[in-house]
Amino acid sequence: MRKTLLFFFTLLLTAGWLIGCGDNGKKVTPTTKTVGTTIFMQEAGSYLFAPQVGKFTLTGNTLSFTSSSVIDPATNQAVTAEIYSIALSADSKQATLEIYGGLDGTDGQWDIFVANSDGTGSAVQITNDTNDNRMPQFSPDASKVIFNSARLMDDGLLHSMFVTRTVAGNVETVLPMPLAAFGTFAPTYSPDGTKIAVEAWGYDASETYFDGIVVMNADGSNPQLITNPAGDTDSYDETPSFSADGTKIAFSRDTYDSATETEYEDVYIMNSDGTGATKLTDSTAISFDPLMVNLTGVGQKILFSSNKDNLTATGSSGFEIYMMNTDGTGVTRLTTNSVYDAFCGGWYSSPDAAAARRAKRNIHARQPHIGHNYGHVVRW
Repeated sequence: MRKTLLFFFTLLLTAGWLIGCGDNGKKVTPTTKTVGTTIFMQEAGSYLFAPQVGKFTLTGNTLSFTSSSVIDPATNQAVTAEIYSIALSADSKQATLEIYGGLDGTDGQWDIFVANSDGTGSAVQITNDTNDNRMPQFSPDASKVIFNSARLMDDGLLHSMFVTRTVAGNVETVLPMPLAAFGTFAPTYSPDGTKIAVEAWGYDASETYFDGIVVMNADGSNPQLITNPAGDTDSYDETPSFSADGTKIAFSRDTYDSATETEYEDVYIMNSDGTGATKLTDSTAISFDPLMVNLTGVGQKILFSSNKDNLTATGSSGFEIYMMNTDGTGVTRLTTNSVYDAFCGGWYSSPDAAAARRAKRNIHARQPHIGHNYGHVVRW
């Protein structure tokens, strides 16, 4: 009898301990953590753009996106300027961008700046010339910026070339034009800094026109043309972006259908040697300027700008930022407003924008001016 009582007493104690180790009626709130950051530009009127910092957060298994304007602490106003493109450093602490008119909007030229992405401090100007400097991107360690610049070559003609400048010291290196091209656009580094991908266009040794993605060593040696849609259609490939491990490249392909006089652009992905190119969007919209991002604990995603949900919108108002998986599935709209959202101003509307983008031999067509404000720029 004593053994029986002892058994039941022990059983009750054990049951009480198990109940005490339960949730005790309390709900556990999932933690929210930031898993990625991006930066893009949003139309602010009068040809001005406001840089927007986007944050990806993970709460449990739910991925969310929010964005806010970069604020100038001195004025408590959103930073705005006439910007053509903007990009983050690998650690998300700095942004590089080109501004027309300088910080006070008066100098009448496009120059490259580097600034803290949180708006603190003052922007550092790393070019100061009339060479139409555009499309800057950081090196992986953020010590250098690579960008396009209009320069006179030995043939006496103006070419769109790509150039690197150190952020501290402004030491400049003009890289050799790949494959005797007469124009390049939107260069970018691989994550390990050993390679550069860039759009290039020109004529090869047989006088055949090419316009596609070239990959080369970081010093400009060993250039390889890995895409070239120009040989078959009125198309070109642009704005390459490497995956986090350097094995993939996302890019966009612009195609003009002369029969219907329509133009569209699609996002593609391929291996970094040019094999396995796959179209990820459906040719019903302008989907351009892809950016590969690696979200911690989530994986690789592709961000891009598109008017896919706003095909009837006029002007620039239909373009929003989207995200998708690297196989084109899971397309998610990240921004919803009535203004232009993008990483660059390539599709910002102007009366001759479509014609300008098709004039491939004109440097200003491939890097179109989006208008000039000559004034209102908030200090960064």
